[in-house]
Amino acid sequence: MGTMKLRKWDTVEYLKTEEDMVQYLQACMDEAGDDAAFIAAGRWATLPVRVA
Repeated sequence: MGTMKLRKWDTVEYLKTEEDMVQYLQACMDEAGDDAAFIAAGRWATLPVRVA
């Protein structure tokens, strides 16, 4: 079997609008259940979009 090439995931590349961010954070909350760290990670992922 050959080597699989992967590239680093950068959420910022996919969050182009305010609506994108809202949907992303909603999906994080839906998937997280009681995992506050998961929700926090999703929130932190949107910060570079807001700053830029």
